[in-house]
Amino acid sequence: MFLIFGTSGSTSVQDSGQFYCPECDDYKNYEHKKVQKKASLFFIPLVPIEDLGDYVECQDCKATYKKSVLDHDPKAEEEKIRSLYYFGTLDIMISIAHADGVLLKEEITEIRNTFESIIGSEVSEEFLNQQIEKSKETNYSPVQVASALAAHLNDVGKERVLRGAIAISKADGVIQNEELVMLHNISKALLLPKTYANGIFGEEKIKLI
Repeated sequence: MFLIFGTSGSTSVQDSGQFYCPECDDYKNYEHKKVQKKASLFFIPLVPIEDLGDYVECQDCKATYKKSVLDHDPKAEEEKIRSLYYFGTLDIMISIAHADGVLLKEEITEIRNTFESIIGSEVSEEFLNQQIEKSKETNYSPVQVASALAAHLNDVGKERVLRGAIAISKADGVIQNEELVMLHNISKALLLPKTYANGIFGEEKIKLI
C-alpha cells in the first residue's frame, strides 16, 4: 500500500462581523481568514505545520486587507472629533468667563446660547452647571484647551472656536486688555493663519496686537 504524504494550503474563517470597506466606501460584512500550511495524507489536509498569514475579506467586493483595517471606523472617528470640538469650545468659553473669578449671568446666558447654536439643540441648566464645575476642577486655561484642539480641527472649526471665545469676552460689554491678549493667544494656539485670524478679529471689531 502506498501512502501519499504532502503539504497543502488551508484557509479557515477566524471571525466575522461588519467593518468599513475602503474599496466599497461603506460599511460591509467581512470575514477574517487565516491561511495555514498543513501536512496532508492522500491530499487531505490534516495537521497544521505553519501559519502563512491572515487577512480580512470584504464579503461584498471580495477585496482583501490587513487585519488593521478593522481598527478604522470613520464614523466613530468623526464623532470623536465632533465631541472634542463641542466640549473643547465649551471649556474655552467657560474658562474665559471665569478668568476674573466671577461668572456673570449674562456670560452664562451667552455661553448657553453659543453652545446651543454650535450643537444645534438645547442644553439644560443642570448640564451647563455640571460643565462649569468640571471646568473649575480641571483648571485648564483657554489657551491650553485651544492648543489641544488645534490638531483635530480644520480652519472652519478653529474659526468657530475663536468666535465662541470672542462672544463670551464681549458678553459683559467690555473686553479687558487681559481678555484681548487671551483671544490673540487662543488664535495662535489654534494654529490659525495670521491673516485668517486677523480677518475674524476685524469682523468682530477686536483690536489687533
